[in-house]
Amino acid sequence: MQYYKLILGAEERKHVMKKFSAYILGLLILVLVTFNVKSSLITTLSNIDPAPMYNSAYPYMYLYAKEKEFLKNKTECWSNEYISLSASPFWQRSTRGKNINRQLCENGDLTGHWNMIATLPYNQSPPPAFPNNNTNVGSDIPMGVTPSDQPLKTLMSVRQNLFDCISTISGHLPDQVKTVTGLISLQTPQQLFGFFSVPIKYNKRGVRFSSNIMLWGGFGIAMQTGVADISQVGRFIDLTTTPTQCLPKGCLGGTTNPCPTTTNPSVYCQNPFSDMNQLTDAAWQDVVHCTHLQLMNQLQAIADASHLDLCNFNKTSVEDFHIELFWRKALRVDDGDFCTSPFLFIPFFSIGGDIGIAAKKNQNLAFSVPFGNNGHNDVRFNAGFTFDFDETIEVGGHCGVTHFFDKRFKEYRMPVNEFQNGFYPYTTDVCVSPGNTWHIGILMNAYHFLGCLSFYCEYLYVSHSEDKFCIANSDPAFKPGNLECKSPWMVQLLNNGFYYDVSGNFSLGFSMQIPLDRRNAYKSTTYMLSMEMVY
Repeated sequence: MQYYKLILGAEERKHVMKKFSAYILGLLILVLVTFNVKSSLITTLSNIDPAPMYNSAYPYMYLYAKEKEFLKNKTECWSNEYISLSASPFWQRSTRGKNINRQLCENGDLTGHWNMIATLPYNQSPPPAFPNNNTNVGSDIPMGVTPSDQPLKTLMSVRQNLFDCISTISGHLPDQVKTVTGLISLQTPQQLFGFFSVPIKYNKRGVRFSSNIMLWGGFGIAMQTGVADISQVGRFIDLTTTPTQCLPKGCLGGTTNPCPTTTNPSVYCQNPFSDMNQLTDAAWQDVVHCTHLQLMNQLQAIADASHLDLCNFNKTSVEDFHIELFWRKALRVDDGDFCTSPFLFIPFFSIGGDIGIAAKKNQNLAFSVPFGNNGHNDVRFNAGFTFDFDETIEVGGHCGVTHFFDKRFKEYRMPVNEFQNGFYPYTTDVCVSPGNTWHIGILMNAYHFLGCLSFYCEYLYVSHSEDKFCIANSDPAFKPGNLECKSPWMVQLLNNGFYYDVSGNFSLGFSMQIPLDRRNAYKSTTYMLSMEMVY
C-alpha cells in the first residue's frame, strides 16, 4: 500500500492564499444570498423534497477529480482544485403519493381522508330533537373558547342544522345517528361517510447555487442554497356522495371507470344498519343526504370561521442555507497480486448544519407547504467510502443522520379528538421537536466513461422518525399524539446524473431524482440542469 500526500510549502501556500483571498471573501458574501457542487448528501425535514439535489455532477467528488486521476497513474501531473461554483435550474412535480400504509393515494390524503364529522363539537348540549343524547366523552373544546367564539359558533350551528335535518326523517332512528360520536362510529376504514378526498398537484421550480472551498489536508467547506417557487393546486371530493368507482385506483380500491350519470350517488355509502333491520335503505339515504347538504356543503363556511384559506397555494422564497466541513483522502491499494488490479480507497466524512431561513408553512393556508425544514435549524453528519478502480468504475456507500432543533410556533393547528384528520379548526401554541432523519446510500460513478462524459447513479433510503409536540398551556382538549403518530415517513430514491467536461474548468450536466418507493410522502420527481466552474 502506498500513500500519496500533497504538502504545500510555506511560500507556495502563502501565494495560493493571497491569490484566492479575494475570491474567498467574495464567495462568503455571495453565499449569504445564493449558493455545493460535489458535496455530501443533505437530508431534510420535508417528505416532499427529502434529499434535494444541488448539482448534476457526482456529489462525492470533493474537488478531487484531477488528483484522483493522477493517483491512478492516468496523468503525469495535475493542477489543484480550490474553488467550485455552480448554478442549477430545476423542476420538481408530484400528483400522487403513498399513505402511511404505503398505498397509492392523493397527495392530500397521505394521513387519511379529511374527516368533517370529527370537526363537529360533541361535548356541548345536544339539539332538543334528541333529548336523551349523552355526548360527554371528554373535552373537545379548548380552554377559553366560548359558544359565541368562532369557529365554535359556526360548528355548533352546522351541527344543529345537521341533526335538525336528520330528525325530520320518518321512521325509527337508531341512537347512532343522533350524536356526533354516533355518526363517527358509523365511519368505516374505507373512509367514505363524512370524508373528503383532496387531490393536490404539486410543482416546484427554481435555481440552486452551490460552492466548495478547499482548505488544507483534505478538508474543505461546502455551501448551498437556492430560490424556488412552489404551487399546489387542490380540490375537494365529497366521498359521502361520490361513487367509489369514480375515484382513482389505490386508496379506496376503486377503478378508473367513468362515473355513472343516472345512479343515485348516496347508495355508495352503504347502509350500516341493513343487517340489523334498524334503519331502512331509504332512511339511510336520507341521513347521507342530510350529511352531504348540511355538513359537507358547509366546508367553505367552516373554513372561513376557522380562518383557514382553501385557495390554491403559490409562493416564492429562498431555500434553507446549508454549510458543512468535509474531509476526504485517497489511499492507493496495490499489493502486487496478479489477480488484483490497483485501486483507490477513499474514505470521507462531513459534518455541517442548516439554517432555516426558508419560508415556513402557513397554518392558515390549507395547501401551504414549507420551502425547507419549516424554520428548524439542524446539524448533520455523513460518512462513507468509495473504491475507485483504475480501469473501470467507482463504487461505494455512505450513511448519516440529521438532527433538528426544537422550535416554538404560535397558533399551530392541532386536533382536539383522535378522529380529526386534515381539517383542524382550533390552534394553539406548541413546541415542535422533530425526529431525526436517517439515510443510507449506495453509489456508482463512471468518470469519463465516454470521452469527457461522466455518469453517476445513487440509491438512497431516507427515513424520518416521529416528531414530538408539546402544548404550551397543557390544554387537555388538544391531542398532539394524533399528529405525532402520523409524522414518520420514508422514501427510497434513485439519483442519476450525466455531466460533460467542456473544458478543464467548466462542465454541463443533467440529472434526475426518481422516486422508487415511499411511505407517508409525495411521489416527487426532480429534473435538473447544471453549470459548474472549478478553479
